[in-house]
Amino acid sequence: MAGEPQANVWDVIVIGAGIAGAATAYRLLERDPALRILILDRANHSDKKIGESTVEVSSYFLGRTLNLSGYLSTQHVTKQGLRFWFSNEECETLDDCSEIGPTYHVNIPAYQVDRAALDEEVLHRAESLGATVLRPARVRSVELNP
Repeated sequence: MAGEPQANVWDVIVIGAGIAGAATAYRLLERDPALRILILDRANHSDKKIGESTVEVSSYFLGRTLNLSGYLSTQHVTKQGLRFWFSNEECETLDDCSEIGPTYHVNIPAYQVDRAALDEEVLHRAESLGATVLRPARVRSVELNP
C-alpha cells in the first residue's frame, strides 16, 4: 500500500473473510486488542454451501476456542458424531443397513451447519473486536516486506 495515507497502515491484513480468515482475525484480536486488522474479501457476503457438517474436533474449536457453543446450539442442528450406513441389494430400509458410529453419547456434539451463516457470525465477531472488513475487494498483488 505504498503512497497510502498513514491511516491505512495495518498490523495484519487477512485475505479472505471465510471462517479461516475471520477466526484468525478474531483470535489475534482476543490476544492483542490493539492490533489493526483489515479483512479483505472478494464477495459482498458469504456464499451458501451444501452439506456442511462438523466433527467433534472442529466443534470443540468453534465452541470452546471461538466461544460459539450457544450460537451453534441455537442456530444450527446438533448431531451425535459421524455415522456411516452401508447398504446392498438386501437392504430395503435404513434399519436393514450396516451402521458404524459411536455407541455412546458423545461429550462434544457435532453440528450440521449453515456455513454461510456461520462464516458471517465469525466475521461479525471479529468486527466486534475491532477488525475492519472491506468487501467486495480485489487483491491484485501481495508484497511482503521485513
